[in-house]
Amino acid sequence: MACMTDPTTTPFARVKIRTGALVFCGDDIALIRRDRPTGSHYTPPGGNVATGEDLLDALWRELDEELVLHHGDAPPARVVLDPGSDGHAARPDAAAA
Repeated sequence: MACMTDPTTTPFARVKIRTGALVFCGDDIALIRRDRPTGSHYTPPGGNVATGEDLLDALWRELDEELVLHHGDAPPARVVLDPGSDGHAARPDAAAA
């Protein structure tokens, strides 16, 4: 039997936390084109969260990297998904209050 700490055999051992946002400008929505060897696809802006990084900080970092959108350039987020004990909870962003 394989050791449960072995990332090659432990289920979900390499799960990454990611953040993302739907960014609207009027009727338009921002999408990022991702080119891969198998083809291109489009995703909302976002990316990986570094170990110990705050989710909102990670989101704003990604928006700055991908859209050159800074925290003060946009209205505050209305809702931030925050998986609770049930995995489906949402809470209002404190900055929007």
